[in-house]
Amino acid sequence: MASAILVSTSLNAQDDRDDRGDFHLDENYEISATGTLHLDSEDADVRITGTNRSDVRVKIDRDESSRGLSSRSRSFEVEVENRDGDLYVTEKRGRSGASITFGSYSVQYDITIELPESSSLRIKGEDDDYYVKNVNGKISIQTEDGDIELDDCNGDKFDIRLEDGDLRMDGGKGDLYLRMDDGDADIRNGKFESLEVTSEDGSVSIETEIADGGSYDIRTDDSNVEFIVLNGGG
Repeated sequence: MASAILVSTSLNAQDDRDDRGDFHLDENYEISATGTLHLDSEDADVRITGTNRSDVRVKIDRDESSRGLSSRSRSFEVEVENRDGDLYVTEKRGRSGASITFGSYSVQYDITIELPESSSLRIKGEDDDYYVKNVNGKISIQTEDGDIELDDCNGDKFDIRLEDGDLRMDGGKGDLYLRMDDGDADIRNGKFESLEVTSEDGSVSIETEIADGGSYDIRTDDSNVEFIVLNGGG
């Protein structure tokens, strides 16, 4: 059974925005013990932490700042939906009308999520930056120009796809699939049985134990590659 909540900010909304058009959400939502958080956002600073809690806390703060004269008509909406034990947090792409700015305009957009450490992640973003700590399920992240940092995430399946951003990873085991264009990858303290890494112009540094019968496939065009074996002799 699915249930959805649409939280929005537009020219006529009053509950979730102030006079400047800011948006704030801080609520708890259900998720199953081995459920997946699905997150779809754009241009946000995202911090996700696995804890011993049994539900998910979603905190979103989006603050607009302008100096001078600014006229903008784009709405901002977030849909939060429970579906089959998973939680979906989706930024709805609002239509943009005419926009005129004399001076400066900026947005500070932060997403903070706390969830059970056994949860999995399936993330799709555009220019977001991610910091993920202590999430021990499967992790899938697809983004464009954002940076990704994974800290002490001990699941056994990682699927990371990014274009011009950088990946920093401390820990991890099992299978890692990484595809990137111009970014750099720095992976430390791994225990991977399978690696499939494709890179074009960035640099790749991988430090991992290797397994008997393991598979380690690294393909690059103009990248620099450093591969350090911590233990094992596969």
